[in-house]
Amino acid sequence: MKRLFTFFSALLMAHVATGQAPANDLCSAAIDLSDLLGNGIGLQQTSDTYTNIDATGEPDLAYALEGFWFDEDSEGNAVSVDQSVWFTMQGDGGTYQIVTTNCPGAAFYSNDTQMALYKGSCDSLELVLANDDLMPFWSANDGWYYSWIDAHLEAGVQYYLMVDGYNWNDGDTFQGVSQGTFCISVTETTNMGDHNACSGALGIDEIFEANGSDLSTVGPFDGTAGGSGILPNDNSETLGIECWEDGPNEDASVWFKFTGDGESYTISHTFCDEDNIVWWFGWDSQMALYKGVCGELVPVACAEDFSTDDNQWWAEIGFDSEDGVEYFLRFDGFLWENSGATWTANGAFCLQAFPGNVNGIDELEPVSLTAFPNPSVRGSVSLSWPGMESIADVAVFDLTGRQVAGLTQVVRNEMVNLDLPQGTYVVKMRTENSSATTQLQVVR
Repeated sequence: MKRLFTFFSALLMAHVATGQAPANDLCSAAIDLSDLLGNGIGLQQTSDTYTNIDATGEPDLAYALEGFWFDEDSEGNAVSVDQSVWFTMQGDGGTYQIVTTNCPGAAFYSNDTQMALYKGSCDSLELVLANDDLMPFWSANDGWYYSWIDAHLEAGVQYYLMVDGYNWNDGDTFQGVSQGTFCISVTETTNMGDHNACSGALGIDEIFEANGSDLSTVGPFDGTAGGSGILPNDNSETLGIECWEDGPNEDASVWFKFTGDGESYTISHTFCDEDNIVWWFGWDSQMALYKGVCGELVPVACAEDFSTDDNQWWAEIGFDSEDGVEYFLRFDGFLWENSGATWTANGAFCLQAFPGNVNGIDELEPVSLTAFPNPSVRGSVSLSWPGMESIADVAVFDLTGRQVAGLTQVVRNEMVNLDLPQGTYVVKMRTENSSATTQLQVVR
């Protein structure tokens, strides 16, 4: 599963070891991160930079981590706790997503950390949650090996966070423990424990309010067992989820509600924003939209993957709302199966609305769309498509499903400036009778 990242290998092999363990090498010297808690829903807090270089391990904790961590020592014994450092925080009753990050100025071999959260005391640690990889199957060529945890931190309870480096013993050129410098980000999320059924749907009417030139983004929301106690419901109603491609199964849905205003909208799963990012496993979500009343819901629309061809697995759902009608939105994680193991995609997420019903695009004639030049400097391009219609509406999305640009009345073959940062984007075009999608690479 793990692959070699030569840049980080060269960087770390050039490191001259100090021979001195970090100050927080032992649980008893854990660094207090309590000030990262309680700063507001969705406001990501990032720690100082820390290191595990020359840290010692905690082999006595390894046994309880089997099934959560997936490395092994040089003798093939799983799990391996090799170069761990410690942090502590006192719970305040909030629900949080905790992630190790490669913050500015930091470098950690392959970004390959492992994380374990305990409560109690250093003399009597009780494992709460543990994680190895943020997204090991994100692409065919590599993975996102940061570690993450979504947890409800009980008020007054002392927690201890252990961060370790993955032990590479799988035959690659680099052999040894991942090490380097890293930061820890903490984001408070909305606990959805009371909102995992239609009867407890959380109101989100504010999603349709103007926020500058865009509509609003709401969240982040926690959809995990560790954070909100969200578990699959085998007896849940499956009406309206026929497009879900994992059974379809109800794998731990959370519910929202809002009132229609007679306009057309699309609601999309997003990571929130560039400064306050939260993670959902593989971005792999599913949605279903209903109207009516709980117990007598009428399906309106169903959503699965944005683009399976491009491994873009988030859901977006379009609809033409009726004024004064109450709607119920069901958000679920895809049931993954890999190498004989099964688990539900979960984590934290935001929802974003934008004008127009994308579900109507499937009823239009599909045509080809060309962006020139591609790659483009900052998104200055002309768009070309066949047919008699020379005017189109254009929406641009980044690779996590967040709409980053939208233009109306775009003229075919005329230059437009999308003013985008460097990256890869999905461009969607719609005319009166046709639609198209293409990818755009933006460079500086």
